[in-house]
Amino acid sequence: MSNNPKLSQNLVALIDGLQFLVFVSFGVLLGYLAYNNVRYGYEWPTCLLIVIAVIALCAWRDKKSSHIYKAHEAERKGNADEAVSILLESAKHNVKDIRAYVTAVQIRMRQKRYEQAVEICDEALRNNPDNVEITCNRIWANFKLRNLDQALLDEDRALKLDPSCFYAAFKRMETLRALHRYKDAGVAADNLI
Repeated sequence: MSNNPKLSQNLVALIDGLQFLVFVSFGVLLGYLAYNNVRYGYEWPTCLLIVIAVIALCAWRDKKSSHIYKAHEAERKGNADEAVSILLESAKHNVKDIRAYVTAVQIRMRQKRYEQAVEICDEALRNNPDNVEITCNRIWANFKLRNLDQALLDEDRALKLDPSCFYAAFKRMETLRALHRYKDAGVAADNLI
């Protein structure tokens, strides 16, 4: 890319426009094929072509506009802090966006920045208090920090929300073992089976 940021932005916009043009052309071609299939009495292939066209257009649109995609691209380029800020900014606009929170936590966990992962989970749970997935991510982060009492509380909470949550049950057994409560860990292991 060029050192000129305006030129780089224009080049990216041009490439995006060309991609859009290719997808629209693809959609028109599929529409033409579908029209001919209906005209000659082939309904089943027509439905298949229309489904393929819709999926292709949706995938292209979602790929380019998705905050998850942008965050993964930023992390891939070595800028994990930017990736997390993209995700948390998106989550501020839509507090029910669990995927943004979970992805931000996973990025922080890969960086071994467990305290920040717990903070993100705390924020997510303030907005979505009954979410088992976020609770399980906080269990993971607290276990890594050796905050075993907090991890145990979260495991009980996750199991109360979803009694079939295997991850919380398994981590409960591991946490009890790490707390040297072997008898309770044995009972938790028996409950897993």
